[in-house]
Amino acid sequence: MRRVAITERENVLRMINRTGDPEWVPLSWEYGTGRFATPTPVLERPKDQKDGVDWFGCHWKFDAPTFGYVQDPAYPLPCDDITEWREQVHFPDYDAIDWETLAARDCANYDRENKLVKFILESGPFERLHSLVGFEEAMVSMYTEPEAFLDDFVEIGVQVVNPLQPINDWSAIAEKYQHSLSFEVTLSSEANMHNADEEVIRSDIRRAIDTFGPYKNFMLFPMVLEPHSMDIVRDEMQKYDRTYYQK
Repeated sequence: MRRVAITERENVLRMINRTGDPEWVPLSWEYGTGRFATPTPVLERPKDQKDGVDWFGCHWKFDAPTFGYVQDPAYPLPCDDITEWREQVHFPDYDAIDWETLAARDCANYDRENKLVKFILESGPFERLHSLVGFEEAMVSMYTEPEAFLDDFVEIGVQVVNPLQPINDWSAIAEKYQHSLSFEVTLSSEANMHNADEEVIRSDIRRAIDTFGPYKNFMLFPMVLEPHSMDIVRDEMQKYDRTYYQK
């Protein structure tokens, strides 16, 4: 049983803002608004499934069969040397955007009292990197010009990293960033796949909770697709998670 009658929003914000201990491990389906949205002013890809240019000057073609975008090889990439990105990459004019007005419009129909509004950007640091310099050059750049991405995230004020996958060193990351970052932790590929084995899903959830639970700095972000798998996630969260912080 929960000790305090708080909303899903309040529970997850305790963790993100470091204002108190969460009452239970937040589950992304429950604390979020239930849908992702792309902010109106953000132009990570051209609008309306049309070919065009994003706000960093990358050219894209819409691919109807996959209902997604691929970069147009007919145009040069914006950057040919990652060490010269400050000179070659032209950032959008963020100050020219009326963020407050557009945010009010975008969020008009969301339950902001009880849920967190979740917006999605199609290009995270890695996706933006390879769209600017090309995939091969991006991989070479990450090897020859390494940067501690999580440390950089902390420095610029990031509060939550999504997604943290089992391929990462969960234990080391959970301990190192216990006071500075929270994580939306996903399950293994085996647990997220179609017809996933029930015990694989349950063991992945227990492992995530056992690893991050002591630090109270994570939310579960399972990317399972089938209703049956979703039911297993909910059931395991009820059995294992809802009393974890009450121990």
